[in-house]
Amino acid sequence: GEAVAGLDDEAMPPLDARVFRAARLRDALDQLPVQTIHAYARQLLAAHPFEAGLHPSLDVDADGRVQRELVREVLEAQLRDAYEADGPAFELAARGFGPAELEAELGALIDAGVRARDLSQGLLAPEAVSALFERVRTGLEEFARLGAALAGARRARKAKQVAETLSALGAALPAADGANLDALRGFLAEVETLGVEGTLPRLRDWARGKLGREEHDLLGAHGERLGALCTTLGPLLAHLCALDLDTLERGRRVLGATLEVLEQRMQQRGVATFASLLGDAADLLRTRADVAGRVRRGIDQLLVDEFQDTDPRQCAIVGALALEGEARPGLFLVGDPKQSIYG
Repeated sequence: GEAVAGLDDEAMPPLDARVFRAARLRDALDQLPVQTIHAYARQLLAAHPFEAGLHPSLDVDADGRVQRELVREVLEAQLRDAYEADGPAFELAARGFGPAELEAELGALIDAGVRARDLSQGLLAPEAVSALFERVRTGLEEFARLGAALAGARRARKAKQVAETLSALGAALPAADGANLDALRGFLAEVETLGVEGTLPRLRDWARGKLGREEHDLLGAHGERLGALCTTLGPLLAHLCALDLDTLERGRRVLGATLEVLEQRMQQRGVATFASLLGDAADLLRTRADVAGRVRRGIDQLLVDEFQDTDPRQCAIVGALALEGEARPGLFLVGDPKQSIYG
């Protein structure tokens, strides 16, 4: 009923209509839940604990204290038996991956949302090797297009050497239909023989936009595109340089078994991590069509802010809510890729 600065009162609807509309608007706004995606996931799981296979009283281990206690407790029990068996855990210890390193790795896996089921099968199946080769092929082909000008460098010898090394690496990459473990072993040998590790510092410089004068002149307008490419290609090649297949398989077997026991303990105690909230919520919506349908019918419009900072698990939740099913809410995304914390 009060006058609004800047609006002509005579142009406004009558007072009773304004009061009525304001009341309706107030009621509509009261039905607008605003939550972080982790809070939403917790609410969803708390409403459907049995469908999600979780403890009906779910507490979030916000500071990670319970997780650290259980990791150490389970790992100590597992390693006591594993070391006596003189198996992969003992071999890892001989390579410098003892209890402290395994404890840190378990914490990292949990924080990343990795489940025991993700480690139950071999990590180097042909489809996984094929996907890795395809990522490498895509990056190297793009580099070849952008970095061709560097082959003519006279003063920027390091840049020329990087271009030649990555060109040779692309030529050594196995064909798509030859993606298997033996092919990967052979390719990693080529990575070492060609000295790919020596290219990494320069790739990091380019990713940060650090171009020498001749590099800038040779690349011209392609310098910025090369920098963007190196933010993904550099870490990918660093991964290849560090990849130890035998240690990876031993780690999978040891950490997978420990992670399975750890998940059971956390479930029994009704403890969730921020990562498990997202994973369990995504699994619930994916596996229980009845639950997902009821949830979708309760949403008219779904707005996701800061979308550039969503990760794959968060995107899976958003997709299950707004991109699947017959009756689904409208979806509105707000984001700025230039502010992405995930690069």
